[in-house]
Amino acid sequence: MTSAIEGQHGVQDQASEVAGAGAAELARALAPGVVLLREGRPAAADPRALELLGLADAAELGRDGLPWESAMDAADGGPALVTLRRDGGPLLAEARRLSDSEGDGTPTVLLLSDPGTAAGLAADHERATHLRSLIQISPAVAHDLRAPINAMVFNLEILKETIAAGKGAEPAGRERQLRYVNVLRDELARLHRELEIFLSQTSGRGDRGEEVDLGEAARELVALLVPMGRKIQVQVEDQVRPAAEAPDRPVRIAANRWQLRQALLQVGLAALARIGHPGKLTARVEASDGRARLTLAGPAGPAGETAPPASFDFSLGEPASLHVARALLAAQGGDVRPVSTGGEAGFEVEWPVPAV
Repeated sequence: MTSAIEGQHGVQDQASEVAGAGAAELARALAPGVVLLREGRPAAADPRALELLGLADAAELGRDGLPWESAMDAADGGPALVTLRRDGGPLLAEARRLSDSEGDGTPTVLLLSDPGTAAGLAADHERATHLRSLIQISPAVAHDLRAPINAMVFNLEILKETIAAGKGAEPAGRERQLRYVNVLRDELARLHRELEIFLSQTSGRGDRGEEVDLGEAARELVALLVPMGRKIQVQVEDQVRPAAEAPDRPVRIAANRWQLRQALLQVGLAALARIGHPGKLTARVEASDGRARLTLAGPAGPAGETAPPASFDFSLGEPASLHVARALLAAQGGDVRPVSTGGEAGFEVEWPVPAV
């Protein structure tokens, strides 16, 4: 027993060492390189900066040909891509001006980082956020998927009994069997539809730019939110007319369907959190002035009553999922803003309608 415990401790220690080494490597990759500039020329640089610049040592900093001043100007207002590497590749730079304590011109610190690393972390954050959203809705969706499965099992058992009893030879018995078959068909169609909607959130199908019916995307979102809403006593209502009922008024947008699904799920869950329990969340789609709008709102709960005004800056006080949703929408010309008027709370997603 003692040797087993010691062995377990040894494995845990080894795992801790590996985790620590991984964390140290990650910290190193994330650490910015620092270059000190005086009067627009490099005066010093740390080893990380030299590595990012592709230089062997600090003596190469002063070589001619590198656009230090233009890079400093570009990065003065915040992080910007600049070309300073030996191989001509881009770097992400941010300029920080220091006080002129020595009277020899305002020194500037240029913080350099690898844009590939930043992009990789942003992509990982996006995937992790979407995975958290799926984990949040999965138990409620799974519970709802059991309903058509149970109905099919029940009707199959009854159908089996009627077949075994030879009821199909009787007119009334045959009619009864057909009724069971119709129920099986309807429940199978329901199960197929709900599975397709959920599985579409788990794969990158539609990861390309295309024309998307915003009404259809809204109905898919509502189907995912209904089980979650039922769990917290919020009725999720769809006021979006199917395209088949309004073929002359579909609200079509140009979007990446996969990214749109992710963003809408995150916005939908955030809207649910703002509704009073019990309550109702309503989805509405409309288009005007060249913009399509999906509104997810309802009577405010305690969280919704403290919702920010429409000019709210998402950099403060909101879940990380909304930051990701906003970035996904902004990359395609869309936007999301909170709704907090007339006792209602929720969010409005806006998207440009392509010119016909």
